Amino acid sequence: ALKEFIMAQNVIDSPDTVIEIIQSLAWHQNIEVLDMSSNNQGGEGVWKALGNLLKCSSKLRKINLNYTRIEGKQISDIVDGLIWNKSLTHVSMIENTEITAAGWQTFLKNAINIPQLTKLDVSYNNIDDEGITVLSEWIKRTQPKILDISANEEVSATGWWMFAMDLPSCCVNINLSDN
Repeated sequence: ALKEFIMAQNVIDSPDTVIEIIQSLAWHQNIEVLDMSSNNQGGEGVWKALGNLLKCSSKLRKINLNYTRIEGKQISDIVDGLIWNKSLTHVSMIENTEITAAGWQTFLKNAINIPQLTKLDVSYNNIDDEGITVLSEWIKRTQPKILDISANEEVSATGWWMFAMDLPSCCVNINLSDN
């Protein structure tokens, strides 16, 4: 049975082909790891297909969406799938610079509805002061084990201070380097 699927750094030149690949993964219910890092074929259909896959992948526990071309509104398609998925514990979304601060706020506000998520890496993104406030609320509600939010330069010194003051006294490994 297929346990891990890596479609990182692909050179597929058609979003339709990427959509077909993602849709075909629904037949493989034992996939535990999905890596779509450095996937240059974005587009609304690709992320909607991924959201649908997340809804039906009952054993998926880790997804890597690092360096992808997810645009602002498309984050909602992914978030919708994440909320439905009850097995996913690790999400990595490093350097998704096309997601706006508002898009990150949407992602983080909805991440509150993903209590099983224990590892989140959103380093090198456009998270701003409001997003970091939402992230703090997520930490209080879900108490993740690992959180990497390094190099989010949109957050002000005041935003970081408020974040630090608002953290609960739970066991969380947080990386704030390069901010």
